[in-house]
Amino acid sequence: DHDLGMIDFILGQEWAHVIGHLAIFFGLGVMLSWALKDRPYWVQLTVPFLIIILAGLGQEAIQLIFKNRSFGYPEIFDLFVDLGGGFTGMVFTHVMIHIIERIRQFLTPLAADPDQPPDNPAHSLHQSN
Repeated sequence: DHDLGMIDFILGQEWAHVIGHLAIFFGLGVMLSWALKDRPYWVQLTVPFLIIILAGLGQEAIQLIFKNRSFGYPEIFDLFVDLGGGFTGMVFTHVMIHIIERIRQFLTPLAADPDQPPDNPAHSLHQSN
């Protein structure tokens, strides 16, 4: 038998519970926002938010079934933590997408004049002879 007392002690703490909820729903917010990044902006905002709410409610319902108790303040608190984590994940993803797009724009050379042939070093050597 292994002594799991320390693990049980850490995972049984409220702060660990809150960090777990934040991390799970942050990840969900990131994944949903990334998956919907090419959709209309209203879809990018509403669909992840609704899925996060439903996932939070479902997760709380499962916890209540296993704990055999009724809905109360701890579940409301958890739902707000879930929403906070999910919303933070959504914002993080939108900021990262914006930064990535700015970097791409910076690294992409300016479009050449369509009337000019592209620079070809081999071609220019032949012209100078």
